[in-house]
Amino acid sequence: MSKLIGEWKCVECSNLEPVMIEIGTHQEIVDHFDARGRILIIDIRRNEVYLHDGVVSRQVGTTFVFGKEIQEMTADGRIVQSVITPDSDEQLTQIQRHGFNETRITRAVSGDKLIMRMKAGDSVAVLKYIRVGEPKDTEQYFTPTEPESKQEVTSEMEATAQSVVS
Repeated sequence: MSKLIGEWKCVECSNLEPVMIEIGTHQEIVDHFDARGRILIIDIRRNEVYLHDGVVSRQVGTTFVFGKEIQEMTADGRIVQSVITPDSDEQLTQIQRHGFNETRITRAVSGDKLIMRMKAGDSVAVLKYIRVGEPKDTEQYFTPTEPESKQEVTSEMEATAQSVVS
C-alpha cells in the first residue's frame, strides 16, 4: 500500500457538484468549492490510515483502523459513520453513511496519479491527483507502538532457550 502514501494535489475534477448536493453539502460550500489545487494527504502505518483533506477553508484529518467503523467529521461539516478497507496494494475504499445516504469513495493509484471516485446516489464524481511529495509530520496521528519491556523479552528468551534445551 506504499503506493498510496503521499501528498497529492488535485489537478482535475468532474461532476463533483451533483455529488456534493446529493450528500447534503451546504449550498454555500458548494458555491465556493474548487477542488483544483486542494491537497490530499494519505499515510499508512501498520493497520491504520491517516487521511487529511480540505473543503474551502476547512481542513480535516482523520485516522482510521482498517475495517473498523468510526464516527467521522467530514471536511464539509457532516458527521458520518465511516469505514475504510484496503482493496489492494493500490486501492482503498471508504464507505460513509449519513442518515439513509451512503457515499462510496475509492482512491486508486495508477503510476504517479491517484484517481478518487465518489459515488452518492446516481451521481459519480472523479478527481485526479498528482503526487507532490511525501506526507510530513503525520507520526502524531497514529497509535504509538509500545516497546516491549526488558522483562518480557528476557522471559520470552528463557522460554525459547528451555524449549530448545529440552
